[in-house]
Amino acid sequence: MVAPLYGPQGRISRANPKPPAVALLETQSMRAPLGPDVGGNELKLRGSRFRRLDNAAKRPYPWFTERGVAMPESISQIIPSVAPSPTVSTLDLRMMPLQQVLDLYHRLDAPPFEDMHGEFAASLLDQGSAGAYLFGAFAVNFKGRWLCKAFEPTGPNEGHGYNTFQDRRGVQRAARMRTRIGPSKLPGDEKDAFHLEYADFNSLRKGGPTGAYMHTMFDEVRKVADRLYLGIGRLGFTEKAQAHLRPFILEGPVAEFVGAD
Repeated sequence: MVAPLYGPQGRISRANPKPPAVALLETQSMRAPLGPDVGGNELKLRGSRFRRLDNAAKRPYPWFTERGVAMPESISQIIPSVAPSPTVSTLDLRMMPLQQVLDLYHRLDAPPFEDMHGEFAASLLDQGSAGAYLFGAFAVNFKGRWLCKAFEPTGPNEGHGYNTFQDRRGVQRAARMRTRIGPSKLPGDEKDAFHLEYADFNSLRKGGPTGAYMHTMFDEVRKVADRLYLGIGRLGFTEKAQAHLRPFILEGPVAEFVGAD
């Protein structure tokens, strides 16, 4: 997650974790070129009203201006559409708040099954809150620093894969899963997705408490653009835990499929 940037009114430090709020009520003639949006159109922000940031730490991506930090009334002023587009980049996804990431996911399509072959660089996106992000980071880095998800088709609509982690011994390939294409498991979404199911390879008997926890894990992935994929992960022993959607991105493939250790 990208840390907030703060202007001259305050900055992040251990001694000052929550800098003073910056009030920027209105600019009459500000023109801030923000570059092309996801549809390729040039965007400009003019005469925009801003809200006071009473708790900037709750907003992970405040916008930096010459006069400090300000958040537009709606992020749609900056990213007006999250419709699928080949111009959507990794940076676009990292800048989106959780709800926009989920809205985009529902509009995407499943990748061709044969394209999901190799090791794909993996990283988390916005999780909705600092606490949720910390939990998600702990969950994916439990075996070491999370690097990749890897897949190999073994049939027309079946395959397997693993995750890669970096620890003191080097790169470890573990946390195996089965893969397939099928309807999404998300409520109200019946479109196909690329599924990653961990239950067959992980259990209390096979891996102790860690194996039991991984038994509850399942992900699904859809294609955003060439070599860029958006995934939604879920895990937990209760329905409440599994209701929390944990988005991540995959890029690549960046290396060939090797196989689990």
